[in-house]
Amino acid sequence: MANVDTSLPPEPSGAASQLASKHSAEHPLKLYGGWFCPFVQRSWITLVEKGIPHQYIEINPYLKEASFLALNPRGLVPTLGVPAPDGSQRALYESNIVCEYLDEEYSDESQYGPPLLPRDDAYARARARLWIDHVGSRIIPAFYRLLQHTPDKDYTLDQARATLHEHILTFVRQMDEGTWFLGDSFSLVDVVLAPWAKRLWLIDHYKPGGTGIPDGTASKEWARWKVWYDAIVQRPSVRDTWSDDERYLISYKRSGASAPWHRSSSTMSEDRFTPQNKSTHERLTTNTVGLVAFSDFRKRRAQVIEEQERESRGAASATATTTASAATSDTEAKESSANPPNKKAKTAANSKKNVENRTEKKKKKNLLSFDDEDDNDDAKPTPNDDNDGDKSQKIDEKKEASAGTSKFKPNASVDLVPKPMTKAALRREAAEREALRKEFLALKEAVKATEIAIPFVFYDGTNIPGGIVRLKKGDFSWLFLDKSRKVGAQLGVGEKRIANARKNWARVGVDDLMLVRGTIIIPHHYDFYYFIVNKSLGPDGHRIFGYSNQAPEKPTPLGGALAPNDLPDITTLEGADDDPTLTKVVDRRWYQRNKHIYPASTWQEFEAEKDYMSEVRRDTGGNTFFFSG
Repeated sequence: MANVDTSLPPEPSGAASQLASKHSAEHPLKLYGGWFCPFVQRSWITLVEKGIPHQYIEINPYLKEASFLALNPRGLVPTLGVPAPDGSQRALYESNIVCEYLDEEYSDESQYGPPLLPRDDAYARARARLWIDHVGSRIIPAFYRLLQHTPDKDYTLDQARATLHEHILTFVRQMDEGTWFLGDSFSLVDVVLAPWAKRLWLIDHYKPGGTGIPDGTASKEWARWKVWYDAIVQRPSVRDTWSDDERYLISYKRSGASAPWHRSSSTMSEDRFTPQNKSTHERLTTNTVGLVAFSDFRKRRAQVIEEQERESRGAASATATTTASAATSDTEAKESSANPPNKKAKTAANSKKNVENRTEKKKKKNLLSFDDEDDNDDAKPTPNDDNDGDKSQKIDEKKEASAGTSKFKPNASVDLVPKPMTKAALRREAAEREALRKEFLALKEAVKATEIAIPFVFYDGTNIPGGIVRLKKGDFSWLFLDKSRKVGAQLGVGEKRIANARKNWARVGVDDLMLVRGTIIIPHHYDFYYFIVNKSLGPDGHRIFGYSNQAPEKPTPLGGALAPNDLPDITTLEGADDDPTLTKVVDRRWYQRNKHIYPASTWQEFEAEKDYMSEVRRDTGGNTFFFSG
């Protein structure tokens, strides 16, 4: 992660601290969370609204305990530890899923209050889920798009603000009459948006113009929004799960530059007395607000480094000019001190004689191609000859004087200094660089959106036919495993040996499966585009994924715009003719039991920095292989 700030306070404060202390005692139902996370606050609000007994455990996001990772290997918060019949704990994560589970599991209205999702009306329940999805897929991304805006983004602050307004108004127009989204009934739709409504003031603090949300008199929609907003921020469950405002400033304030963008005159005057040669880290922190994508961070870091190099060249140019001027002055001073008056006179006489010689040569030079030299030998000087000589002497003396007082002189001690660039040239260079960057990103997205087909087999010591999975080059390997898991459930792989094989495949998680390409185990967090663009080679000298890294002539529509019937036939996709045995889907538990047995003993996890071509292949016992392939 870019520029991670590990100095966050480890515990909640204010009302949230009191609530966490109240629920710190041991309890079978445990909520693992972080006070700063709005997704955790969703689950916490649900627990408070339902009055569900539980234990709250604060998780340090940068130092996760082994017991927590054993419960949820992904290390995500919120994680709900649900008691199992045998006394152990089972993990649930994803805040919306956690909230719905709590509402369904604790459904006794006499003990846990009214439901947060309608139970008797299937349509009303589906409609609520529809607008819960709108909050997660529209409003929340627009919130962060505005909060994380920086001047180098490809959209303006006003555009980000307008997008947020549009999605909020779409949400408001679907509200029923009353206080809450469903009218007088507080529901899960209100819960999922509450943490971000409570954080809207951060945009007012960090961004010029703030959220720009009109007051209640602007229109009926904004009046309805104000009713809902005023009620949600004062809801006891929302206030009780909220830490002090200063804590959230620390959470979203990655550095001192994350303060409001306006600057006072006193601040600007103080800058004159602060060092201007800031380090790369300092320059980055002055341009980074909140959490940013790693790709944006790398682009910004490259720009900062380039700017530093340009300033260094400019400083070197100025230093070289100063050094050359000083060297010229020293040389002239030495010459004047080394030549006493009599030597100066001799030097002047010699220079005069040289001038006369040069003048005579100029006179002897023929101006016409047919003029004979002998005709001028006996010629007597005319009265104008002396005048011409005097003029030539004066011209030569002026040239010598100008040569002696030249502004720039060669200095062998100074390296070649590049010509400083003007502001117009810098702007032109930046515009060209930005155009190339956008062109590259468009090409990259086109490649990542290209569909491929991956034939595969299920492997448990023998190859069990699997099928073909349709993916995009930008998809992650875990998505392939998830689709292959569904194929296994549909085909009922292993029914001859295992009863209820279909149920077992439906229950197995992606974390329990491995993707083995040849002899390389592909980690879940790698996407196929990484191997394609880097042309990664395996131990056999062949590319691990040999798909093309060029954009197709007819690009695939982004965002799944094609209907299922309009999708190209999977057999016509790139990779459909590959050997299925090259791609294996393996149960991780089987691998742990049999990794000392061939061929599992030859498998190794992919390492980006490793050169598989030059390595000596060994098995897990350290024995060298004496075969190739």
